[in-house]
Amino acid sequence: MPRTISGLKTDLGAILHGTNLDHVTASTDLFNRAARDILLDIDPPETKRRSQVTLYEDVYDYAVPNDLKANKILDIRPQTDRQIKENWTQVYSEEFDLYKTDWTFQVAYNAGVKTLRAAIDTGNSITLHNMETIAGNGTWAVADDGTNLTRDTLTFAEGGASLNFDSDGLGVTATITNSTFTDVDLTDHDERSSIFMWVFLPDASAITNVISRWGNDAANYWTRTITAPHTFTAFQDGWNLLRFDWNGATEVGTVAPAAIDYLLVTITYDGNAETDYRVDNIVSRLGDIHNVVYYSRFMFQNAAGTFIEETTADTDLCNLEQGAVNLLLYRTAELAAQQIQAEDAGFDVSYFSTQYQRYLTEYKHQFKSEVEKPRASYYRMPNISGRRSASNQIG
Repeated sequence: MPRTISGLKTDLGAILHGTNLDHVTASTDLFNRAARDILLDIDPPETKRRSQVTLYEDVYDYAVPNDLKANKILDIRPQTDRQIKENWTQVYSEEFDLYKTDWTFQVAYNAGVKTLRAAIDTGNSITLHNMETIAGNGTWAVADDGTNLTRDTLTFAEGGASLNFDSDGLGVTATITNSTFTDVDLTDHDERSSIFMWVFLPDASAITNVISRWGNDAANYWTRTITAPHTFTAFQDGWNLLRFDWNGATEVGTVAPAAIDYLLVTITYDGNAETDYRVDNIVSRLGDIHNVVYYSRFMFQNAAGTFIEETTADTDLCNLEQGAVNLLLYRTAELAAQQIQAEDAGFDVSYFSTQYQRYLTEYKHQFKSEVEKPRASYYRMPNISGRRSASNQIG
């Protein structure tokens, strides 16, 4: 059973020659410092957790659990019916970005924010429009404040072109729409998939939201409004991958999912004229729910059972068991002895440090880390299939 901080303080006072912890400044903070040291030394199995993530084909960035310890992911598992090929490997950032090999992942850092980069082959994607031409599949037109629609072969997200348009600043919405492209059957995706598209924003700070409609015509469609791109919390300058979840979208009229041939994208902005909005590759994707198994950096939990990074109350619980609790106790005692500087401080620090190292060695022997360590390829098989290439790896 997890030990309370109150109980650990009683044990701490006992091994400090019965010292009253009132003489120890911020004793609770000492437990937090000791916990950070322990997490640097080991990956306690008691800190393993699982979190759900929905993965999509050809979508590579996802949010990570907020308590993920560094890049310490053990596994990524489908909820059911796992296949042999679903053997996930962590790779380094450059290799992932270059190859995006199926069943590989990487934990990325950007300005202190972590994201999960993952590549998976689901086969559950249907392209609504590739946005390669203005009139190659139906005819695209601008509306509202939209103007100057062109085919852009210099700046695009996928394929060989995107559709580029401006806003004239006469209102606050710029729209691009197509109601004559070839019917797409989304029966199997109906109210289950997410509609993805790439949208280029020249000045993200001027954008309020982006609205998408998909359906049969201007009287029968689904619509959803988003205020941030997939993964990130705010629009970014340049390309944004947008995700419009069908589940929770609003239906106007009655939509026949077997004959989707109407698309509309509206950018709501601040009313200042702007050039070079771009839209590219609109795709419906079914997601696969997976469990991310990882080591948490939260070593404590409060009385309500919520995992927390630092303890603040005597009623909090330590998540460690058995010998690992002694690791926390002896490391905390070492820190306390350094602070107290009593007559026997030198002996105490040495003793507690020795005890900590003894328990640490035994713990590492009994509970080896199961983290999937990043690996690098030493050669790659030629890619003759058109899909992402396979490789042999070293780690």
